[in-house]
Amino acid sequence: MSFLPGPLRAAHQQSRWPSDWYVEPPDCVESLFDAVAFGGPIYDPACGGGTIPKVARARGYEADGSDLVYRGFGCGGVDFLRDHSVRENIVTNPPYRLAEDFARHALGVTRRSVALVTRISFLNGQKRALSLYEKHPPSLVLVLSARPSMPPGGTDIPARGGTADYVWIVWNQDYEGPTVLRFSGCRR
Repeated sequence: MSFLPGPLRAAHQQSRWPSDWYVEPPDCVESLFDAVAFGGPIYDPACGGGTIPKVARARGYEADGSDLVYRGFGCGGVDFLRDHSVRENIVTNPPYRLAEDFARHALGVTRRSVALVTRISFLNGQKRALSLYEKHPPSLVLVLSARPSMPPGGTDIPARGGTADYVWIVWNQDYEGPTVLRFSGCRR
């Protein structure tokens, strides 16, 4: 008897996209807003084409964004890590290589809540556990049980059949309790 592997998953044929611009699907942003009510305006400092602010507006929030490069929404040319404007809430899909820097900076300039969608592996790491999570425990980790597809922005690569696991990590500035773990599927 021989073992025959099942269908192989498609892998990205391209190298990392410039500025790590990958587009989150609206249904995954909806999953966050289904689970969390934000008090006040929402700002996305890596807004790309504006998916997060557009979904937030559809939910009745005042929402805006910026990005290092103008990609069709918000204000371009803004380096979030150098922007010290105080915000009520930050909800973003940060460049993965800068996700920890984005989290730390957002926690320093936000009055209420910070939410980042990132690969689930961002929860791992002894150094990050001590330097980020121990100092700033998240209030919620929302696991996206259905793997979302996050294709590179500005391309015609279709969003289908996600192969990576993602979570929303949420911090509330006034939260004093254990981190809550919840599961949410992306609606199809």
